[in-house]
Amino acid sequence: MVSYYRTAQKAIPRPIWLACLGWEATRPKAKTLPRALPTAREYALAHP
Repeated sequence: MVSYYRTAQKAIPRPIWLACLGWEATRPKAKTLPRALPTAREYALAHP
């Protein structure tokens, strides 16, 4: 499916597109993923 999306042979479904936008907005900047999720407070303080 990714191949279809990349070559515009099929439209990207709205939920997939929104999920990708969300990932881009919140993805970690480090090369490795964190082992634990931050609390809501920690996340809010890190992303003013």
